[in-house]
Amino acid sequence: MENRTTTILGISPGTRFTGIAVFRQGELIEYQTKTFMGKVSKKKLQRIHNTTEEIIDGYSVDSIVIKIPNGRTKHKGVKQIIGDIEKMATKKHLQLFRCNISELKQMCLFDKNTNRQDLAEYLMQKYPAELSFIRHCGYN
Repeated sequence: MENRTTTILGISPGTRFTGIAVFRQGELIEYQTKTFMGKVSKKKLQRIHNTTEEIIDGYSVDSIVIKIPNGRTKHKGVKQIIGDIEKMATKKHLQLFRCNISELKQMCLFDKNTNRQDLAEYLMQKYPAELSFIRHCGYN
């Protein structure tokens, strides 16, 4: 029987800020907000692509969960980033899951009617040491 490690990249894509979280065997091992300054351009989208690929390769990611923005977000750059991640996942034979904030809340809290504060509190309880910095950001 093969002893395979599951490594999941959770990504909240954006053209200015992209949030990432890497989980290995269910444990949070890395979390960051990547900042990409400047106007949306081909060069900037390539920087976002390269950064995402470095994370995927560097952590030997085998699954990706993309947070899809709500219906009000129509930013062309975000759509391009999501499409790029989807293509990358296909090319690298990675599992790919898409979910919105309501689905994330339902998965974590079993109730999609909760708010982002409830989700942040849940994650801080589940990963207190890793996310202790959040308490200083006014989320608790």
